[in-house]
Amino acid sequence: MDFYDDLWRSVIFAKRTPYPISLLGNERLLIQNQWVLRHDFNVVSRRGFVLHASLFRRENLSAGSKNLVMYLHSRTGSRLEGRFLVENMCPKYSVLLFDFSGLGNSEGGIITLGPQESFDAFKVLNEVKTFFDFEKVFVWGMEMGAVAGILLGEGQPEYPWAGFVFDSPYDNFESFLTQVLLDTYDIPETFVALSKRRIFSAIGETTGFGLESIDIKLAASRIKVPVFLMVGKSSAPEAFESVKILFSEITSETKEL
Repeated sequence: MDFYDDLWRSVIFAKRTPYPISLLGNERLLIQNQWVLRHDFNVVSRRGFVLHASLFRRENLSAGSKNLVMYLHSRTGSRLEGRFLVENMCPKYSVLLFDFSGLGNSEGGIITLGPQESFDAFKVLNEVKTFFDFEKVFVWGMEMGAVAGILLGEGQPEYPWAGFVFDSPYDNFESFLTQVLLDTYDIPETFVALSKRRIFSAIGETTGFGLESIDIKLAASRIKVPVFLMVGKSSAPEAFESVKILFSEITSETKEL
């Protein structure tokens, strides 16, 4: 294995961080004087990997909204990343958290920076529909999860989406790949530029997705429901620029930055 292999493998071979399920909190939580139940379940992805998921919902389903908030975590995270939504959204909304294939407690060893993760999300949503009849879905995605959300929204335009929150999404795979490699290795940017074709080719052969042919900006422009984009104040300048570019491409009548 040569240095080029090290480069592309560092991008897509998952840096899994397993965790005890107890970190998700109690199976029965008292939030705003209402009981919220945690239901853990598994889903088999379209590639045959077991995905671990949790649904937090009101114990009394006869009162209040039946809308659902689904969190899509970053490329180094897990469903624990979205745990803050439980206290902030429940009991008014139900909250769905899960680990993408290859991350957290889910099976698999490869991530795809968004495409396969969007299929994971849709598979989990469809499983939830079999035991919880939600009406509308809000999607909150972080970094890779935000890109997965963009591709999910474009790929399933007829789904009952209520809105999307995209936190620190990248606007194209090439610039994001460059930034990841520069952050990981002490190498000149020109070296990464000269290696891109070989790296993209290897990633495509391994994942089955040609990332260079997927247009994130075009996908974002096709989302017609409300969209809110955000980026942390301490984020790198590239992250601010990506969010501004995506904001300019989004054609939804309701969008905020």
